Amino acid sequence: MWTMLIGLAEAARVVVICHNPVVVWVDGRITESPETGIQVVADGLSAGRHLVEARTALGRPLAATTVQLAAAGEVYLDYSEQRFVVVDPRLANGAAATQSGLSVTVVSGTPTGGVAVVAGVPVLIAPGVPAPVAPVAPVAPVAPVAPVAPVMAVRTAPVSVEFISTDGEWSNIYVDGELVLEFRNQGKQSIRLTPGIHHVEIKDFMDREVWASGTLSVGAVDPLKIGFSKKAAPQSYNDPAALKLD
Repeated sequence: MWTMLIGLAEAARVVVICHNPVVVWVDGRITESPETGIQVVADGLSAGRHLVEARTALGRPLAATTVQLAAAGEVYLDYSEQRFVVVDPRLANGAAATQSGLSVTVVSGTPTGGVAVVAGVPVLIAPGVPAPVAPVAPVAPVAPVAPVAPVMAVRTAPVSVEFISTDGEWSNIYVDGELVLEFRNQGKQSIRLTPGIHHVEIKDFMDREVWASGTLSVGAVDPLKIGFSKKAAPQSYNDPAALKLD
């Protein structure tokens, strides 16, 4: 019993604020695929070094960084434009920042990365952080801002998504910016996507005209069936709330 309580008290976490539809991996495992602007939390981590990655829905790597966690510690990462950056309450513009009594100072920084000290514990930071600055006197603590509650994925295993062409027109399906399906007289085709929010575009086969675009929430049903055509708006047959058009 005491061993279990000690393990829970020492659990650390990584918080990733995503501005693009991506899948967040920590130590080689899927954490969550959030909607744009959603905060992803990987908790229950042990003290030590952890690999944090952003990948597409099909698993293609976009960015990666490594963080060093203290027991019961946490690191906030901001992901956008295919890179991670340590952010408030951990780092602000390369200068010392204090929030809830936690002081953070950059001790080294280069165009290829650097190190920050969080309450005496070194933390690796991503490329793009400004060059080293002299430590400044900590400012008066401010009231902590409650973090946005993470939206947990309904499932962790990939979900089958079936696209159904109702008019037989040649077309292409893009998911999170990647070409995933080509319709050339096929009535229906399927792909497997990780649970979460994905951006979908339906174009003509020459990619000259966008027939429809929007976000697709994957995870509530399996398989998820999406019908589409050139002239009619696409719709989700078995989960009406899954598809939101731009």
